Amino acid sequence: MSQILRTCRPDIFLMCRYYGSQRNQHNYYETLRVSPTSSQKEIREAFIKRSKEIHPDRGDKGSHEEFVKLNEAYNTLGKEHTRLQYDMSNRVNDISSHTGAGAARRPQRVYNRVYTSREEWEIRMTGRPRTARQYDPNNYYGITGIKRVSNLRIALLLFIFSAVGVALQFLAVHRSVTFQRQNLINRSTESEKRLARIHTERAGTLSEQLERFEDRVRQKKGVNPTR
Repeated sequence: MSQILRTCRPDIFLMCRYYGSQRNQHNYYETLRVSPTSSQKEIREAFIKRSKEIHPDRGDKGSHEEFVKLNEAYNTLGKEHTRLQYDMSNRVNDISSHTGAGAARRPQRVYNRVYTSREEWEIRMTGRPRTARQYDPNNYYGITGIKRVSNLRIALLLFIFSAVGVALQFLAVHRSVTFQRQNLINRSTESEKRLARIHTERAGTLSEQLERFEDRVRQKKGVNPTR
């Protein structure tokens, strides 16, 4: 309902003059034979009932004119936003008749006097007041169950989210550097072991070569080899 009011607010006072002129001829509620506090369902049921009673096919005198008026009344009261405009135009006309023509030139002041509170407007349009839960000011744009979040809380959540992101990135970089460093150390240790093994193998081969050389020398001199 609040969305309808916000959407139709610019057109409300543009429609007042039209509905005001129609009001002098006949009242739509009287045409439909319903109370101004009737619900939309009651208005629809009254229209169906009256349309059957005064339908032109019945052949009654004057039924065509009454049927046209009935359709005109239902086209206005059958929709919530046009009914709201019609009701407000009637209230404006009532105020203007008591305060003079100058009140009609001050639409904002007149609007404020049409409904003294939102609760009055809700009762007028729906037939029942809204509950305290529906009037919860923390409801986000009037949507029940979705609470409004303060800017401070949003900023705090964004800061926490950014801090967690930076911490995770720092941890990932640190672990990557540590892993690379450890990998280099392992490779260096392995290379040192391999080099030491090569040196050992080379040293052993040279010793064996010397022994074989000494054996050959002894054999030439007629000395028994050491082995």
